[in-house]
Amino acid sequence: MTLALLFARLSHVVLGLSLSGAAFIAISNDLSARRVLLTAQPILRGITLTDAEADRLALYPDNSDLSCRRDIQEAAMTVKLAVLEHRLLTTASTETVNQSYIVVKQGIRHLLSCFPLNGNGWMRSAMSTMRMEGPTESVMHEVELSELTSPREGWLLGSRIPFLISLSQTQDPRAIEALNNDLDTLFRWMPEWQVRAIFEAVGDYGKSIMRARFSAGNADVIAAMDPDRLELLYRIMGLKFPEKDCARYFRRLKTCVGRR
Repeated sequence: MTLALLFARLSHVVLGLSLSGAAFIAISNDLSARRVLLTAQPILRGITLTDAEADRLALYPDNSDLSCRRDIQEAAMTVKLAVLEHRLLTTASTETVNQSYIVVKQGIRHLLSCFPLNGNGWMRSAMSTMRMEGPTESVMHEVELSELTSPREGWLLGSRIPFLISLSQTQDPRAIEALNNDLDTLFRWMPEWQVRAIFEAVGDYGKSIMRARFSAGNADVIAAMDPDRLELLYRIMGLKFPEKDCARYFRRLKTCVGRR
């Protein structure tokens, strides 16, 4: 057997082993991704983790070990956030909590490196930072980025508005402005069922904020609404529709002329 022939055969063996290894890694990564996706679904539905489940999920692959695909990256973030939340609500040691927080921040950082315009990633980063560090400058910055990158995603408003209502208690003008922007979007564009769902979920303080913004703080939004939608939103928030008592009601001016 000539040296050239031997070398060719060895090259084929090495190539075959390389392809086999690559195929094994691809299959392994695919299985990991499927497991992460399947695990995230019940978490999003609100299941409560046990200590054993949290410990098991903590061993799941990090975002950096998974493909740069949006659904996979967001699912991995959901899993890691659930572990952190469980640690915070139980008697886990400070070291364990801090380690979970580090994993969460690293995971979100990788998600955003794949998808820098992912408003959900910026929002979850802000929420986790707020949970662990309080209303820092980075929280406000990340909230602004979330609104900038995802201004009208209805599913995201469902979590961002309650968070901003809580954050607005700091009286930071940026938090208040962000909340007002999201509320105006909610009132004008989102389906009535979503307005009702958010209104019923935010507690008495949140309800007062929503009523105030709806009835006094956004005349342009109110004026642009369909009359039937406007009346329905008044009813959802327990407010009296002003036109009912007016001989004539100018919506753009929000002004009554006479009384019935």
